[in-house]
Amino acid sequence: LGAATRVGNLIGAGEPRAAQRAAWVAFVLGGGVMSLFALLFVGGRNIIPTWFTLDVSVVALVATLLPIAAAFELFDGLQVVGSGVLRGMGRTRPAALFNLFGYYALGLPLAAWLGRPERLGLVGIWWGLALGLAVVAGLSVAWVAWRGPARTPALL
Repeated sequence: LGAATRVGNLIGAGEPRAAQRAAWVAFVLGGGVMSLFALLFVGGRNIIPTWFTLDVSVVALVATLLPIAAAFELFDGLQVVGSGVLRGMGRTRPAALFNLFGYYALGLPLAAWLGRPERLGLVGIWWGLALGLAVVAGLSVAWVAWRGPARTPALL
């Protein structure tokens, strides 16, 4: 929400270069915060589950999932920032298409396929969804780099 507001206000003020800078600051800050949480997930993968249960099998399962959740967290943070930046630019169509492709055309089918018991099971579901998020995040970052606020005179 902050990225959308800041980028949109700067574009409206006729400052596309400042909007571009604000977009990259949002990506760096969002990615940085999510990286810290990802490190917490990975570093605490054997401790965090014990806050909720002492069942050894559940703790072991969660400990295998938390590193994947860490990647999921990072990609999700970046795609949220990217969607906000695109919204602030008034470019809701690319954001919608990236989400449609990343989640529905790639992430969910991949999660269903990898999640089959004969493949990776629960771990596969998480990997499929994380990879879908990675695609959405990557497309959002690429769009801002290629056609960001400073490179879109039609917005002014």
